[in-house]
Amino acid sequence: MVEDNPGSIVVAALRRPENPHIATKSMNNIETRPCPKRKRAAMSRENQGVTAVGTRTSKRLAINRPSFFSLPAELRNVIYEAALIQDSPIEILERRICVIQAEAQLFRVSKGVRCEALPYFFSSNTFSFDDMEVLENWLQRIGRDGRMFLRRIEFHEDQYPHIGRPGGPRWSCAPFSENPSQGSHRQATRRVSRLLVDAAASLQRLKVRYCYCSCRMGELLQLLHTVRTRPSLDPVTSLPAFFEEPARRKAAEIADIMYRDFKTFFAAALDRGRLPAELARRFVVGGSNFEWYPPRLVFVVGAEGQQTTVAQEAVARYLEVLLQNYSKYRRARCNKYANLRQMATLWLSR
Repeated sequence: MVEDNPGSIVVAALRRPENPHIATKSMNNIETRPCPKRKRAAMSRENQGVTAVGTRTSKRLAINRPSFFSLPAELRNVIYEAALIQDSPIEILERRICVIQAEAQLFRVSKGVRCEALPYFFSSNTFSFDDMEVLENWLQRIGRDGRMFLRRIEFHEDQYPHIGRPGGPRWSCAPFSENPSQGSHRQATRRVSRLLVDAAASLQRLKVRYCYCSCRMGELLQLLHTVRTRPSLDPVTSLPAFFEEPARRKAAEIADIMYRDFKTFFAAALDRGRLPAELARRFVVGGSNFEWYPPRLVFVVGAEGQQTTVAQEAVARYLEVLLQNYSKYRRARCNKYANLRQMATLWLSR
């Protein structure tokens, strides 16, 4: 006798005594058919309770599982520091995206982790570039959300507009309009200046490694002419005596170039309350501009306890003078417009 199978109906052809000529099918040749719908529904109802209990248990475990954001902020900062901060500058090379490997995995965890980790990454690392064009492309790629947290930028190679190196403080080259390297560098610098407006409140150091040529100056020509008649007005009077007139002129020229190229950034930073003396020392010029300088290097301790040469300090002091004059001009213009608006308001109220 064949036992009933709850999952199938067994159909077997048995030998009948009245039909001895009909062959009997063996038990190995059993034909199975699907359960009827009513039986499947009954079986589903029987198992439904087990499935529901398991689902409720898994949901309860998921709710009780601690998340990353349940950790204290101090502990999360330790994790970010270990995963994101690098001791050496992060090099951004031409046609290469920022070298982020393990960091990129952390940014992909969730939107919340990305929003919290991305500012930490940009504000805690130093980024190094080939030239201004590479910096410009990178600033465009990271967007405003990344630019507003940048603090330290530098260039890991000296960029020379010619094959040789400057032979002395009177060294000069073709005007910027005739020198493709100088022209492209300065155009890219001005575009970078507009992009760095987003970092006007946070940028702490920008080390410019570029060998600037001599060029025609604007305000500093008048300043140097005044200094010859009134030495007390010279911003580099307190520097060593061996820092002579040719070296001062070279420092003044470089300061004037930087002032003109980064003027958009300086204006935004001054509007945000940053002081001219502070801004002038956030920009450091590469020593390649002063390789002709005497080997008697005298270092000056600048902001953040970093040492700079006398020549670099001279550039900072001349740049500070230009920023002070520009700040006074902007304040006077703002006061003028404020007075005009006040007069217009009084006239309209009559």
